Amino acid sequence: MKRLLGNFVFDIFMAIIFVALGVLMLPIFPIGRVVISILAALLVVAYMVIFLTKKIEKARSVYFIALLIEFVLMALLALGLILKQFNLFGFAAICQFAGAALWIGSTVSLLGERFSTAKVTKRRALITFFIDVLLLSFGTVLMFKPFIGDEALLWIFSVSAFILTLGFVFLAIVFAPRKNGEK
Repeated sequence: MKRLLGNFVFDIFMAIIFVALGVLMLPIFPIGRVVISILAALLVVAYMVIFLTKKIEKARSVYFIALLIEFVLMALLALGLILKQFNLFGFAAICQFAGAALWIGSTVSLLGERFSTAKVTKRRALITFFIDVLLLSFGTVLMFKPFIGDEALLWIFSVSAFILTLGFVFLAIVFAPRKNGEK
């Protein structure tokens, strides 16, 4: 990765990509809402592929069934995020989808702790229990009373893309090819 970031052409290319993404994500363009919905759906699918499949392979009994249900519900959430543009669901904001994903994940995690056969210390079990309860509560709040709207998310992603652009422009300047004899 270090070698790739030190490549002048790669840095310029990434700066151009992030400028275009930052401009598209501005709330004045309607395509930004579509892009952010698709990015959120890709994040849910990545969670399913990277984490859930590994958990499903290791799980047994009731926890296995709960993980399969979580997998199906997360797939439905990803589909809902993609179909969000057509107003087919009661969820209006991406924040509500994130709340539903947190709620589903933490509920299944609580079930996994309850039916787990692994030996875990009492302190670790208590800490993970409190974290899961906090995530469950936060997911419920996000699902039923979202406090981050789609427009705020668009601004956050747009500003983040412009900051990444500045970083890649800086790297391009630092690693620009020099004329012979210059340091």
